[in-house]
Amino acid sequence: MTFFCPADPAFKFSRFYELIKTAGYIIYSGKSTAVDKFRIGYIGRMDNRVLDDGVAAVDSEFCEMGVASAAWPQVALDKHKKLAA
Repeated sequence: MTFFCPADPAFKFSRFYELIKTAGYIIYSGKSTAVDKFRIGYIGRMDNRVLDDGVAAVDSEFCEMGVASAAWPQVALDKHKKLAA
């Protein structure tokens, strides 16, 4: 799954990567032409507990970093609007 990096200035991918790795998850960076992204992959059986634990880990690390909003960057919103039109 691919996610846009939050627009929040407190979000720093390198810090997020280290925190989420310490929590037991590995993510991968990605970049389109204009928008930074990260990817979360999985191998094996997925169930609600695994998904809930992963979301809780992301939330915890965002809180530790002081990320108040996971909102997409404006350039990603603009790009999404063009694709949806």
